[in-house]
Amino acid sequence: MSSGTENITRHIRKFSRIDVFAHIAGVGFAGAAEEASYEEVRYVFEANFFDTLKLKQEVLPFMRKEKSGRIVQISSHGESRHSPNSVSIMPASFH
Repeated sequence: MSSGTENITRHIRKFSRIDVFAHIAGVGFAGAAEEASYEEVRYVFEANFFDTLKLKQEVLPFMRKEKSGRIVQISSHGESRHSPNSVSIMPASFH
């Protein structure tokens, strides 16, 4: 996670603004929900929800200051369909 916040800081120092923040990355769990360990599900939530939230919290003050900027969240189509194999992914992906 620190590399993401370091990149944002470096960008702001160089350009003094952020026009667009695009979050495209994410992780998932392949397998039946009942086979997922707590640690695997926690990792999915950390990466897909909390890490994304932290990065948004880093860029929003600068966007508010400039009164401009957009956040683009891109997630996979598979997350929009319910499946016993994606239970641990879906709640972490919609935010």
